[in-house]
Amino acid sequence: MEDKIYAEVEPVILVWARERLSATQDVVAKKTNISQNSIAGFESGEKQPTFEQLRKLSAFYRMNVSVFFLSEPPTKN
Repeated sequence: MEDKIYAEVEPVILVWARERLSATQDVVAKKTNISQNSIAGFESGEKQPTFEQLRKLSAFYRMNVSVFFLSEPPTKN
């Protein structure tokens, strides 16, 4: 059995990324093949995504993976 490596990302960044696209958790779940329950857990901080799940989220949100490790959402100057 393969060990999973989890990404310690900030939940606020996951919420911000999803809301930027005006997407619901259900839409993200369907497009990334990650359960809606997991998406909700990531956004609440109750769960952490694996790096593979984070890669899928990054692709869907069209963002570099590194953005998810920021402590707060970036702002435009």
